[in-house]
Amino acid sequence: MSNGRRTNIGMAALIIGIVGIVIIWIPFVSFASIVLGILAIVFGALAYWGKNRKDPLGLAGFILGLITIILIIITVVIAATVYVYISGMGEHSVIAPPSVTLKLSDADQYASGDGFFADGEDVLIVEHAGGDMISLLDLEIQYRAPGGSEWRNIEEADSIDGDDNLEYTSYFYILSVGETLTISADGNPLTGKYDLRIIHNPSQAFIAMEYNLNLE
Repeated sequence: MSNGRRTNIGMAALIIGIVGIVIIWIPFVSFASIVLGILAIVFGALAYWGKNRKDPLGLAGFILGLITIILIIITVVIAATVYVYISGMGEHSVIAPPSVTLKLSDADQYASGDGFFADGEDVLIVEHAGGDMISLLDLEIQYRAPGGSEWRNIEEADSIDGDDNLEYTSYFYILSVGETLTISADGNPLTGKYDLRIIHNPSQAFIAMEYNLNLE
């Protein structure tokens, strides 16, 4: 009677362990292998280490249960690693710079086709001469002394304003072909010769560069 019970428990542990390993690879039901793995371990331990038993089927079921749990852990780790890797690729995907031509000019020497002239506080004109529309919020305008190594942003000391041709939407300032951006210096004008460049922040690409531009 004792041997029959021992054999039944050991056989149950073995069968459950085999089923648990198999269904790991079956979509939608693989989660059940966690429960089966635990049951195989419990029944196998009872069949092999229970009093006066030592059922080899129970030991086999116990081992299969452990293998099931280990495979589940490995599968979860691999899935999580792949997910993190793919998510990281999406976050660091390469953004192509816009295909655009921007011209940098001294404001005092600039006149548009419709007769627009900059006023005395304006320092720099950025003209969209062709290509894609761009958001001004994506741009960073920098300057340095000619040939110098330190670039500085035109931001706090200089305010950015647009002329009447500049479009405005609910979320973005948009600069398209033929429109201009006026850089005004409120109390801290840039005068003299400077190297200037415009960076497209999403792609970190230089989309305009002008050397030794004389700002008056």
